[in-house]
Amino acid sequence: MLDINIAYNIVAQLNEAMENTVSYIFGEDRTQSTISSLDEQISADNPVRLIDLLVNMLYSEDLGNSVIKGTKRTGRPAYHPKHMIKLYIYGYMNKIASSRRLELEAKRNIELKWLINNICPDFKTISDFRKDNQDAITNMTYRFNQMLKDKGLIVGELMALDGTRIKANAGANELSCEQLAASLQDIEADLERYFSLLQHNDLKDELDELDTSALDNVDKIAAKILELQTKQAQLQEFQKHASGTKRGKVNPTDPESRMMKGRKESFSGYNLQIIVDSLFKLIASAQVTQSLNDRNEMIPALQNLKETMGIEPAVLLADNGYNNTVAIQAIEAEGKTEALVMIGEEKNPEDSYSKWSFRYDEEKDCYYCPMGNVLKRIGGIQKHKNRLLTKYQCKKQTCDSCPIRAKCMTGKEGRAVTRYTDEKWVEAYRKKVQSPRNKALLRRRKAIVEHVFGVLKCWMGKIPLLLRGRKKVQTEINLYTTAYNLKRLIKLFGFDGVTSMIMAKWKDNLAFFASLASIFDLLFPRIVSIRKTPNQILCSR
Repeated sequence: MLDINIAYNIVAQLNEAMENTVSYIFGEDRTQSTISSLDEQISADNPVRLIDLLVNMLYSEDLGNSVIKGTKRTGRPAYHPKHMIKLYIYGYMNKIASSRRLELEAKRNIELKWLINNICPDFKTISDFRKDNQDAITNMTYRFNQMLKDKGLIVGELMALDGTRIKANAGANELSCEQLAASLQDIEADLERYFSLLQHNDLKDELDELDTSALDNVDKIAAKILELQTKQAQLQEFQKHASGTKRGKVNPTDPESRMMKGRKESFSGYNLQIIVDSLFKLIASAQVTQSLNDRNEMIPALQNLKETMGIEPAVLLADNGYNNTVAIQAIEAEGKTEALVMIGEEKNPEDSYSKWSFRYDEEKDCYYCPMGNVLKRIGGIQKHKNRLLTKYQCKKQTCDSCPIRAKCMTGKEGRAVTRYTDEKWVEAYRKKVQSPRNKALLRRRKAIVEHVFGVLKCWMGKIPLLLRGRKKVQTEINLYTTAYNLKRLIKLFGFDGVTSMIMAKWKDNLAFFASLASIFDLLFPRIVSIRKTPNQILCSR
């Protein structure tokens, strides 16, 4: 049998011979002690340095409605909110949204260790911070976008609006108002029964104070009543959400979500409205809504942009989903924004007799059919989808004897057409949109906004949202948009360019505070000594 030491020597000789013939890098000895800092291990142009610089500049304690909340209220001191915000921005930039994954990365990721000063918060702490500081995270996004505006990167000359449906963190099951009402009735019956039992046990306790089993029973009944009351309050909240929907149904997992139609199947989700500036394709505004379509979302999107950024775009591009004449007229009536919505030409197929085959006579207020017969106005003005219309109809006898009746109509009464009261405006608007200049602008819409959706959905993955409730989802979307804009800046201007932007903003802030300090000195000269060094104060005495 071969001795183990001999075998070891043979293997060592073979390895030595191999090393002499082939060059390899074997790295350092694992057991060797080294002296190096975290900063030395992060390159000078690493994006984490930009995240650190950006949050340090934009952060302040007044980000939320009140003082920003820490991660713990008792016992061990809380982690600094700046570190938690940096953690989240880094995570969303790198497709890491889960609090459990962020906890893991904080322990092993050298970039993240540097960014958050080597702290290791647990996933519950990370998750709670996102839930407790929604306003703070949202306002960070607004401040970042405002900085982009101040630097001339978001200008508002030409912007594009689009919406997309995003899947909520909820199942497909829904509860109807009828189901909720039946469940509430059952709970009320159970509560009545338990209250009567509780009363019975109270009487029994009064008769026999030494009966400890009766006391135990009372505690159990009281606990059951509390459980039922909690469930009752929850179902009542569900009922409130269900009554506010057209379908009269609610998702119990995320009651604020709505059932959306997808390409393959319906799902519970939200409608995300995004406005992108055309100059550098940066996201100027992102708003989470509960609307099932985009028809009524143009005005709210513009209002949100104005409130958060102070921008009213000169030209706003949108697709046919925003074809709402009432909204477009209201926007253009203000005269600040030109809304260009993609409206296709009305087509009249051959051998058909659609409305567009009929000629309207504005002077006589009537229509003429292809055969020259008159359609007179009947009834008053009716409302249809926020628009007003009038109905015009031909006499039944005239249509019955018409040679093209079979091709023109199928009803028993005379042929009828409708005309919206703003149809003249719509025809003029359609001509305006079809002009060469506006056609060229609308062709740019896809390149401006749809790429953004493609990137965001790629980052989100199959399960895009982790939070539930419209406000919480808005917080998560704000983190995504902040990460997107920062990555976009790095791609466009490089590390040095973005650093210069942030530092310039920082210098502006310092200059502002310095000017305030000088004004303070002029107004209150007696208090100047407070800011002097100890040596200066001693010398002055």
